[in-house]
Amino acid sequence: MSTRCTTTRSWPPCCRTWNSAAATPIAADLSDLGTVLPADAATPPFDAQLDLATALGWLYVSEGSKLGAAVLYKLAGKIGLDEHHGARHLAGHPDGRARHWRDFTSVLDTAVLDAAGEARVIDGARAAFLRMHGHVEACA
Repeated sequence: MSTRCTTTRSWPPCCRTWNSAAATPIAADLSDLGTVLPADAATPPFDAQLDLATALGWLYVSEGSKLGAAVLYKLAGKIGLDEHHGARHLAGHPDGRARHWRDFTSVLDTAVLDAAGEARVIDGARAAFLRMHGHVEACA
């Protein structure tokens, strides 16, 4: 039996439902740049019964990308983009990128997973990376 992600955590409004993708920083940035979200952005890449291990894999990619975003954010600034226009999704976490990453990895490290769960974390991370890579390739 797999563990399901049933947290009672209070998520920010933009993260409470997948269908609120239009309210995300990425959607606002794309609008600033005169484009729209990819057609499949309103379709969740997984079902509502996402198991915890797979969710951790998706989060690993999402949270890890925020570290690399620091370099991209600096480059975006050179062309006039910032946390208010065009580069919201690249802006750092209010607590700081490194601290936010350490907090995430400390939670990840406490997850009790068997070999199958660890494999689902890896599969979730691969799926997240491939989805994002597909979006980037579609825009190129």
